[in-house]
Amino acid sequence: MKNNDQNSALIYDDNCPLCKAYTKAFVATGFLKKEHRISFGEVNISAHKIDWEKAKHEIPFINLTTGEVKYGVDALAEILQQKIFFIQPLLKIKLVNWFFKKLYALISYNRKIIVANSKSINQNFDCSPNYNFFWRSLFAIVCLVLNIFLLHKIFNALQVNFLVQPIIFLIFTISFFYCVAMCWFNKKVVTDAAVHILLSLLISNISALLFIFLVKYFFTLPIIFFVSAVIFLLVFVQQITQRIVFMKKVSIV
Repeated sequence: MKNNDQNSALIYDDNCPLCKAYTKAFVATGFLKKEHRISFGEVNISAHKIDWEKAKHEIPFINLTTGEVKYGVDALAEILQQKIFFIQPLLKIKLVNWFFKKLYALISYNRKIIVANSKSINQNFDCSPNYNFFWRSLFAIVCLVLNIFLLHKIFNALQVNFLVQPIIFLIFTISFFYCVAMCWFNKKVVTDAAVHILLSLLISNISALLFIFLVKYFFTLPIIFFVSAVIFLLVFVQQITQRIVFMKKVSIV
């Protein structure tokens, strides 16, 4: 299936900010024509032989003439090969193919919770990914590791390394109690809440670290410490507030 076929279409989730962003980027960079980017809200689902359950987790790219459908990594590779000629040969390597499909699944199963957009769009097909305990837990672990790495960088930059061990101990203590909580409470609620908190921390840490690197040669450490702490708190409060609204919207709290 050639992705320059006039009758090919990439069908994306118009209720997912990540999906909207990267498919729009395909159009902007010339990988995909605007008319070949169709949302689930626009498509007639009964008119195409698409595995709609699979389409919740892997974006479908369909040849409207032959009916051939490719999903997920294979669909994206079909589009990218126009300008990145080595994509298809690269994915023929089993280990590479396995890695990208697992990475795709990690993002796909968590795509709604990553952005936590509470705005809803009326559509004739609910393409929200199913909850998967393994992928949600793995995503939480990835966020935890990234947070520890960023905190270490922040403390080094601010020359407060003495805070590293207490903070890491606190993080692992909280993580332990989250694991214990899953024995008594709904696993989905506990893992979703953990990911929301960890993502809020991650975005806050990134914001604070960017500020530190931008101004570290212009201000004294006490000023940088104070302002970066304020930035961290403001971003964290904004993220937590947004995510609480999202969690209420999807009725998981």
